[in-house]
Amino acid sequence: MKRRALLTTCSGSFLTSIAGCLRTGSELFASNSSTDSRATESTTDSRATESTTVPLGDPLPYDTGSANDIFAPPGIDIRNESDEGVTLTVALEHDGDRFFEQTFDTAANGELSTTPVVNSHATYDVFVETADGRQATSEWSVDGEWNHPMLAVLVDDDGLVRIGCAWPQTIRIPVENEDQTEHVLRVAVSNGEKAITETRQTIFPGTNQLTIDLPIGDTYELTVETTAGSHTAEYVACDCWSTDAEVQLKDGEPTIWYTAYACE
Repeated sequence: MKRRALLTTCSGSFLTSIAGCLRTGSELFASNSSTDSRATESTTDSRATESTTVPLGDPLPYDTGSANDIFAPPGIDIRNESDEGVTLTVALEHDGDRFFEQTFDTAANGELSTTPVVNSHATYDVFVETADGRQATSEWSVDGEWNHPMLAVLVDDDGLVRIGCAWPQTIRIPVENEDQTEHVLRVAVSNGEKAITETRQTIFPGTNQLTIDLPIGDTYELTVETTAGSHTAEYVACDCWSTDAEVQLKDGEPTIWYTAYACE
């Protein structure tokens, strides 16, 4: 499946407090041709040993009646990484209308998927609750450019319930330090107001690499900061909707360059 660049320009009008600079794919990779700017790996694929497809009946997949159809209508992917079976209920709403609610039994270290649940590009509210009361909620925004969306429901190995748009992954972001001195870079990933991870790393002159573990695929805010300044940009880590990013340090100030991609 091919990826195509969606955002390919960089202009002053685009630079807001949560936006990064945009490059074309050729510019991004030319600046560091020896390093993949967004190498990712799944941290959990080998743990899910049972897989089942659950058919959903009429009137699904849901259609808003006013939005464009999704090229590849998604179902729900559920993964249980814990050592115990879990019963959970998944519900979806659109504009306050609850059009889907169903309970699923997932085996320990098991995985299941459903037939398509939605057919329209729209924003949906997702609610998940286990039989013993663990809960999670999320907003699932199926953008018009996201042709192969995914709705991932995860019970991780600690029993936490998570909702996202891809499975957990490790991302690697190159950092190019153009100065002749090292800098300490603070790196923070957040989901809205909730901090996901925060680390500090010494960045030496030349090419370096950040390694970040994401607990679930989602749309995050990536912040990089030195004593000279900081920069925050949206970072998308969804299945078939993702960001290639690179951090540049010049005169101690960090800049995040990125390109967003979607599968054709």
